[in-house]
Amino acid sequence: MAIKACLNGARGRQEHPAIPQTPPEQARAIAQLIPGGVPQLWHGYGERTWAVLSAGAAAGHDVRVGLEDVLVLPHGGVAASTPNSSQRPLS
Repeated sequence: MAIKACLNGARGRQEHPAIPQTPPEQARAIAQLIPGGVPQLWHGYGERTWAVLSAGAAAGHDVRVGLEDVLVLPHGGVAASTPNSSQRPLS
């Protein structure tokens, strides 16, 4: 099963404080919808990739990354290959 959710929008915290704003907040909100014991694989895209992967790893979930997702490493350097990007620590 795959669950894809788009929780971000034009509303800010002042307008609606319960809407998750940051990528990790959005990922955690989605994760709460998944029954306990169901494995989760967290996967970010673009500039939000590393924040989502860090939050997923911190929560004990599997994470996935590749050059098709993000071309820069967490600290801003350019990833030369998928192994180069996927073997880096998330913190």
